[in-house]
Amino acid sequence: MKEKIGWTLAIAALLIGGGIIYYFINLSLYETTEGLYKFPVLENEHGKNL
Repeated sequence: MKEKIGWTLAIAALLIGGGIIYYFINLSLYETTEGLYKFPVLENEHGKNL
């Protein structure tokens, strides 16, 4: 029984850790180039970044 609980905790920890890593990777991908590198980003006619 203890082995089953251990595996459940290990899988839960991996999923939570993977979720946190996934969150920070996506957060860094959605940062604007201007915000990261102080480089002007071109905008289209609707005022959105290309």
